[in-house]
Amino acid sequence: MPGTKDPNRAGSRGRRRLAAAARRPPRRRGLRNSAKSGDSECVQKHRQWLWPLVVTVLVTVLVALLTWNLATKSVARYVDVAYPPAGEAIAGSLRPQVVQLRRFSEARISLRMLDGTIVREAGDLSVEWSTESIPDGDYRLVVTVRERWFFGLPVMLLEPQVISIPVLVNNTPPILSVSGIRRGEAVSGSREVAISVEGGIIDSFVVSGMPRQVAAGVPTALVSLDTVALPDGEHELLISARSPSGLLVQERLPFQVDNTPVTITSLGVGDKPICGIVELRPDVNKRDLVAVSWMLDGVVIGTELLLDWDSTTVSDGAYRLELEVTDAAGNRPEEPEHTLIVVDNTPPTMKVALPDTIRGTFFRYSIVAVDVAADEDVTVRLLVNGDPIGAVGSVGRHLLHLSQYEPGTQLVLGVLAVDRAGNETLVKKEIMVEYCVLSLIDSLLSYDRWKLHSLLIWLCWMGLPILVGSL
Repeated sequence: MPGTKDPNRAGSRGRRRLAAAARRPPRRRGLRNSAKSGDSECVQKHRQWLWPLVVTVLVTVLVALLTWNLATKSVARYVDVAYPPAGEAIAGSLRPQVVQLRRFSEARISLRMLDGTIVREAGDLSVEWSTESIPDGDYRLVVTVRERWFFGLPVMLLEPQVISIPVLVNNTPPILSVSGIRRGEAVSGSREVAISVEGGIIDSFVVSGMPRQVAAGVPTALVSLDTVALPDGEHELLISARSPSGLLVQERLPFQVDNTPVTITSLGVGDKPICGIVELRPDVNKRDLVAVSWMLDGVVIGTELLLDWDSTTVSDGAYRLELEVTDAAGNRPEEPEHTLIVVDNTPPTMKVALPDTIRGTFFRYSIVAVDVAADEDVTVRLLVNGDPIGAVGSVGRHLLHLSQYEPGTQLVLGVLAVDRAGNETLVKKEIMVEYCVLSLIDSLLSYDRWKLHSLLIWLCWMGLPILVGSL
């Protein structure tokens, strides 16, 4: 029939296409092409579920990693802080040393108070901060590092690495106290030096460039300063103290070493008895004395080296006088210098015979005899109107030559007797100068040495008118 397809013809065309396809090699274009190429049913089933399984496993692993990270709060170690260590005391500047362990994309470093207040902050881990304007106290150094990419994908859920280190900011220097030696002091022998550090520890103890062994790392110490091995002269003591933050404080103490002993060669008192105000002038080889003690039978009578002592404060008698001295370095004699003294404040007793008048000759040649007697050994001095006349003598008869005084002159004759201790006794008498012829005879008889001389003068005077009359 017209318009009706011939099945034989259609089938022949289909068979020809199948035969042509069978002669061509099969092409892999997915499961559909494989099915068309005549693959087995088992292979087709495996290929249908293989790709979904792979995708499911990958997603499951990724989700598991993220879930485990969030559940355990695990933090990847990107950096490590090498300095400062936990609890480190810091002064001056702070320069943290951060060591990178793996790659990261973001980092922040900050210095915070314990309440979280940020004092210093920077986005660069290689930072240096000054702590001088920061109040002293406890702080925390916080380092925050985050990696925002995970296998090339942005991941915001990964925990950042946070390192928090406690630090102490201390810009207060230690307070160093030294006792037992003063600046410029003279030292001898061994001296104990006490060292105390507030807010730090003792760092060193150096004497004239030579370190001495001290207990290190302690705030207080008692150090023996032995100066015997040091030469006399100027030296310097250098003591250092260090705070926990590293601040160094030094104390320089110059001092004088003097190991020369004190020697006393004389107390300045002679062998004679003493009386009145006594000048004690000892002979000492040093003048830098800080302690002086004069003692009389163990009782202190003065504390000055050059002493004017009033001996009338004690009774007459024998005493032991001692002198103890100590120089600025502490040197002193092994035993106090001493001597025996005799105190005698009793004036001597004497008897003096003085004339009532002085009778001079016409030639005004007057000689006065004065007799002195005393109960002890004394020296005698004659005085006229308070002025000494003649030589110093002893007890016995003394002659005064008074021819230089005019008749009618009122004189004060005196006799001064001084004993060995220096006590004085003065006897005075007022007399008048008169002329008399009879005084010539008195003067001739007063002393043998003038007898012949006076007689010749008298004869010449009496024989002169007779000789003139005969001529």
